[in-house]
Amino acid sequence: MLVRDALSGGQMQRVGICRALSQNPDLMLADEPIASLDPKASKDVMDTLKRVNEAQGITTIANLHQVDVAKHYATRIIALKHGRIVFDDSPDKLSDALIHDLYENIEEKH
Repeated sequence: MLVRDALSGGQMQRVGICRALSQNPDLMLADEPIASLDPKASKDVMDTLKRVNEAQGITTIANLHQVDVAKHYATRIIALKHGRIVFDDSPDKLSDALIHDLYENIEEKH
């Protein structure tokens, strides 16, 4: 049996994906699946989620704060600001101006 501390962050995320898949879901929820991961591990985890979607038809809803990652992997992006939906469309329609508006003054709110 593996000890949790012996696994990297990316390995733990992939174990979590496998655990979810073992239940044959129609939908997977991924809450910040790449938070605190290095770029390679982040890519590996996102590639895994993409393969699961393509091979098994399982939709994944992911909460991401890395806009570039969301634009690369998502087929649909929903952006919230102050609890309200301000964008719901394909990634190619997400403008730099809206991204700036979403993150403008965010430090002041926390």
